[in-house]
Amino acid sequence: MVANLLKTAFRSILKNRTLSLFSIAGLAMAMAAAVLLLTYVHFETHFDTFHDGADRIYRIYSVYNNLDNEVQKVGLSMGRFAPAIAELPDVEAACRFFPVVNEIAADGKRYAETTAMAADAALFDIFDFHWLAGTAGAGFSDPGSAVVSRSLSVKLWGRIRADVPTVTFAGREFQVVGVFEDSPVNSEMRFDLIVSVNAFPFMLQQKSNEFHTFFKLTPRAVPAAALAAVDRVCKAILKS
Repeated sequence: MVANLLKTAFRSILKNRTLSLFSIAGLAMAMAAAVLLLTYVHFETHFDTFHDGADRIYRIYSVYNNLDNEVQKVGLSMGRFAPAIAELPDVEAACRFFPVVNEIAADGKRYAETTAMAADAALFDIFDFHWLAGTAGAGFSDPGSAVVSRSLSVKLWGRIRADVPTVTFAGREFQVVGVFEDSPVNSEMRFDLIVSVNAFPFMLQQKSNEFHTFFKLTPRAVPAAALAAVDRVCKAILKS
């Protein structure tokens, strides 16, 4: 039965070669487009979902009206938010960071501009990093601490260093206390160098929206109530 159907289909294709060619090509193109679309949707919907407790991680946005009276939402906030949010009972950790672009030097050699992140130590309590050597640890709050990605470690020293090398960045020296695996492409944490935010005290005194602020709720927190408490804290800071 099946063999007869296959023979009939094959004979039909041979009899109508041009039409069959266009039909098969159209079907192949449609299937390829569907696969590409599904891949894109999967990529976008799984952005940073690989972190443990990803459903409990939130970001602070600033909402304001522009000159045309249109509502704008920007993922930046004041540096004072994170320490205050971290004090709430339903918040497991809160961190702030901002990007820094500057030259980097190591072992007497200077390299092109590297995009770095100046962050709180709590960053590593919220987001997952796979450590290849060392770790950020509690000492990351030290203004002279830094961690680098696999790619940057190989670029600077040709290998992943397990000792404690130093790098010069943004006019000061940092001690590299850990090397982490490169972040996936669909991640907010795509930085090769992470330094302590305490290395930039002048930024911590800014009252403008210069920081990316994230926080993670405790497993037992009720999101609606916890987020309302965070909102009250932020509004109180804005009024002070």
